[in-house]
Amino acid sequence: MKHFLFLAVSLFISSYSFSQKVDETLSKKYSSEELKTLKKVDSKKYELINFSLQNACYIIDTPAGKNTSDYKAISVPDLTKLNYQELGLSIIENQNQYFLIQGTNKMLVVKSAIVLNQELSSKK
Repeated sequence: MKHFLFLAVSLFISSYSFSQKVDETLSKKYSSEELKTLKKVDSKKYELINFSLQNACYIIDTPAGKNTSDYKAISVPDLTKLNYQELGLSIIENQNQYFLIQGTNKMLVVKSAIVLNQELSSKK
């Protein structure tokens, strides 16, 4: 019983801590009032935004032989910490986005809202 109580308290604290970190990250783009309203009025969108903070971006090698001259090049300071909001990007409803990463032979992919919704639904 002691172990169960300890586990429950630990999970609550880590959940609360993660929630604060997410709200802190989102507060760079949304006001606290907007976040409160979003949580109440459109909780699915709020959940998607939270999910997207960790899951919207990934890196691929630039495909050999593919014409990439139409892709925008962006600077990504830390390839291990990808956050589309901090890079000044946004999620598009029905289209993945591809960006060349300056100084590398890599590309950043930002998933569409449709892809993220499917991933989120499959995790539940």
